[in-house]
Amino acid sequence: MFKDFINKNPIERKRIYETRNLENGLRCNRNERVETWDKEFIEKLTSGISPIDHTIYPDLSPLYKAISKYEDIDQSKILIGSGIDGLIKNIFETYTTPNMNIGLISPTYAMYYIYANAFKTNIEYVTYDLETFRLNKEKLFKIISKVSLIFIPNPNQPIEDNINNEIIYSLAKECLINNTLLVIDEAYYGFGCSTAKSLINKFENLLVLRTFSKGFGMPAIRVGYMMGNEKTIKLISQKRLAYETTSLSAHIAIKLLDNISYINTYNDSIVKSRELIFQEILKLGFRANSENSNYILIDLVNESRKNSLNEKLIGKEIYVKNKIDLWGLDSIHNFNTENYILATIGPYPIMQPLMNILREFSNEN
Repeated sequence: MFKDFINKNPIERKRIYETRNLENGLRCNRNERVETWDKEFIEKLTSGISPIDHTIYPDLSPLYKAISKYEDIDQSKILIGSGIDGLIKNIFETYTTPNMNIGLISPTYAMYYIYANAFKTNIEYVTYDLETFRLNKEKLFKIISKVSLIFIPNPNQPIEDNINNEIIYSLAKECLINNTLLVIDEAYYGFGCSTAKSLINKFENLLVLRTFSKGFGMPAIRVGYMMGNEKTIKLISQKRLAYETTSLSAHIAIKLLDNISYINTYNDSIVKSRELIFQEILKLGFRANSENSNYILIDLVNESRKNSLNEKLIGKEIYVKNKIDLWGLDSIHNFNTENYILATIGPYPIMQPLMNILREFSNEN
């Protein structure tokens, strides 16, 4: 058995090392919270953690209760996980079998492809038209009869074409007829997009994923949760970890929920900033895509022009995502993505160093 194992070709996994100037740089390359948290608020989030909390195993019932109250759904319809990527892995572990056909949007979050390959599933891709930034929704409906599982990030990154609840309702209905599990990834919920949460009571084959990493601005705590039909949640929770997260992470997550008005105020500032930045970028002559998330995709026309801009940004310690090829997984694309940068959006005043360089670059080119 071990010889068979050791002779396998491993799927390459890359770690992202922290090389940015976190104190003085402008962090717009990982869809994180751009503005640093107020020291006073961080102290508020961590207050109440006692010495004994470090010595005992986690009791996550308070976090389940807090999420239940926030989402206004029963705790039996919730499963906490280690961020959305942990929940995705949980779904692959409990639901998929080798050679199962699954549906994925392309391009999207890289971990979908990593887990799809790790669990030996076959992928049906639904792609975007880069001329219009629109998803091929006709193909999305067509593949339902071919697959047993579909993941749809909504909003998706790096390209957005938001799907409303009317379409999700039709997708879930068609998936139910075809014996297919539908997973809606709402990682970027909180920046203007609607939610499919209300549909989980209508469709037992629908799961909705959320995270504290984006809208709550706290990726470091690695907390996410899924919502769905009670029986579906029970089946998927069979292979959960003994403790879905740590006591410290749960404590902070609860405090974030207790201070949701603070979170919403910040997110409202991101929405206003996004609208201003999007309109200004269009006036500068760039094509762009940004609807209901905390990032903007900018078309620089060609790779040479993109690299020239990126050099200027790096020189000022402004970090953007200048590659959206999903860590080298080129085989998933049927179009070129080398012309694009993806920039995370922060409050408008904080974004001015980036905007100044874009203004200068536009005038020069």
